Amino acid sequence: MKYQSLEGSSVIRKFSIIFLIVSIAPLLLLFFLYAQISDIGNVEISINNLQTAIALIVIGVGAGYLSIRGIFSSFINTIMRSREDIGALIRTDPDKKDLLEDNEVLLLKKTFANIKLKLENDVERLALTKRTLHSVLNKVSQEVTANRSLDSLLQHILETLTDALFSRVGVIVLVDKVSGQISVKAVSGIDPALYVDKSYPVNLEALGVLPGVKKAVLLTSFSPEITQAFRFLQSPAVFAPLVINENVLGGIIICSRIIDEPLQDDDVTLVNNIAIQIAGVIEREDLKFKANIDPLTGLFNYRHFMTILDYEVHLLKRYGRQLALLVLDVDDYKSFNDTFGHIAGNILLQQLAILLKSSVRVSDVVCRFGGDEFIILLPETGPDGLQIVAHRLKAIIAGGEFKKKVTLSGGAINWTDGMDQARFMEAADKALYRAKAMGKDQIVIG
Repeated sequence: MKYQSLEGSSVIRKFSIIFLIVSIAPLLLLFFLYAQISDIGNVEISINNLQTAIALIVIGVGAGYLSIRGIFSSFINTIMRSREDIGALIRTDPDKKDLLEDNEVLLLKKTFANIKLKLENDVERLALTKRTLHSVLNKVSQEVTANRSLDSLLQHILETLTDALFSRVGVIVLVDKVSGQISVKAVSGIDPALYVDKSYPVNLEALGVLPGVKKAVLLTSFSPEITQAFRFLQSPAVFAPLVINENVLGGIIICSRIIDEPLQDDDVTLVNNIAIQIAGVIEREDLKFKANIDPLTGLFNYRHFMTILDYEVHLLKRYGRQLALLVLDVDDYKSFNDTFGHIAGNILLQQLAILLKSSVRVSDVVCRFGGDEFIILLPETGPDGLQIVAHRLKAIIAGGEFKKKVTLSGGAINWTDGMDQARFMEAADKALYRAKAMGKDQIVIG
């Protein structure tokens, strides 16, 4: 069945005529009966009145027809315009007079219903994504301001991100500036002992990241060398680069979703925004690290030493821990420089820094105190432990390979009640002066 279109002018004309006939006919009939029963002597007058009445009726009928036609014309035209607008939306041929078939109308209704449902879902998803983005960014900001170590900070941020994206696995990798190899700094959803702080002979290009990429991308497959190195990776995965000063330092990898819904563009955007924050954190930590590092030897500088000393003193006062300090000075360093030159003197300091750092525990803090002087802070070290460290350092330096024989003089001290930071360091310096006065090449424990 097809629905025929109405012709607006025909409808108006027919409707107006029918309305007038139905309305005026009773009036004419009544007037005729009245004339029949009127007085015969007044027939002439009645005929004259009838002529006048007929003239008035004709004029009234004409005016009424025009008025009624105008009213209905406005009404019908409004309907017709609406119909034509609708028809224009659903017709492929604007000249076609027939509307859609019944099955086409049903299909159209179903299509509009699907569009409406999709728009509602998109709006709901957009609102959820916005809330998720704000929530994750707020948590990340809180983590950044929590004064955590960089490793701890990266771990907490990664866990927050994987939870927000309903993902089982998340990884933060950094690229070695020299070799270009990837090292894992934080993981979520897998055993950290298997991957964290380990390097792999692969680069970002092997991961599928094109050179120069600066925004998050969706990786749909991985090369065999990547899947062999990182067995936890599943495609598709989001990779967001960590970019600092146009240099890609590493990236975030998110994969293996808990839900069936695939990763969307807004998920990629979220990971990218978090990567920007992490890159900023790494940059600040890098600047902070450089501010605390002696550029010649790579050891901590005096500024950082004082910060660590304050922290360790706080711990020993609160928990009753032990603390020791060792100050070392290169014997006859000026004579070495005069003989071999300042470049050779700098190389000597670098060699000593490597030996000293490799001779103590990870928890011990080795610093360049200035010039040819080094200082070592030894947490949880009592008198016996300090004696052992002093002898070991002296033996290691004696076995070092230098341009000439090099010896060190040192002063060592344990923290005792009644000390503060200044007295602690002063006591170590006095022990050093005694070692120098006693002929050098020895460590005096005060």
